[in-house]
Amino acid sequence: MIRLYQFPISHYCEKSRWALDYKGLPYEIVNLLPGPHLLTTKRLAKRSCVPILDYEGKILQDSTHILEFLEHAIPSPPLIPDKAAEQKEALEWEEYCDAEVGKHLRRYFYHYLLDEPRLMPKLILEQQAWYGRYLYFFTYPLVKRLMRKSMNIYPEPVKRSKQALDEALRRLDREVARREFLVGGRFSRADMAAAALLAPLFTPSEHDYPWPPASNLPEPLQETHARWADSALARWVHRLYRDFRKRGRTHG
Repeated sequence: MIRLYQFPISHYCEKSRWALDYKGLPYEIVNLLPGPHLLTTKRLAKRSCVPILDYEGKILQDSTHILEFLEHAIPSPPLIPDKAAEQKEALEWEEYCDAEVGKHLRRYFYHYLLDEPRLMPKLILEQQAWYGRYLYFFTYPLVKRLMRKSMNIYPEPVKRSKQALDEALRRLDREVARREFLVGGRFSRADMAAAALLAPLFTPSEHDYPWPPASNLPEPLQETHARWADSALARWVHRLYRDFRKRGRTHG
């Protein structure tokens, strides 16, 4: 049995889901509620973060570790180029996207969404157990404070994250405007990481999570969405989701 412990909204969890689906593995999704998730994650692994993959009793935590394990356990179809230099480049792109896109986009988005008491609980509770809405009715203020603390979501770090995110978006936009894939002329984990981590901005229809329309988001997020909606990067993310995002799992 393969189980993925996750938050449905998490773009790092989407990166792991995509890898499992791409490898054609049947697996069960276990959705966790932010806050109470600690009861599960601390039992399974060393840290509190998700995703966590239970692969027939072997525990993997963190999307990059999960992709690394899957590439060795299920080498076909491959997610890494054949040439050593291109393998190194693909892993460098993945690391770059994890650090410069995933982390900063998450902090920037949550900074505004956490102050939307009608919208944010709904986003967190999407695809969750029915009792979540009753639990969050009482605990959301606490969850909000814990999320800000755990991800350092405060004005000055958010300002720096916005600058870093803008720089990463410009760099990726330049790269994909001149080539079909980031490395080696074919789809790899570099492309998967970039597209999955950018999904909250571009909301591809093939994504499992039902993102709200941009018009429902706080104004700064609407402006960011509008600025990049017609970019080469947006078209690239939508193409990758259309051509390479396959599904094949079971839900728990």
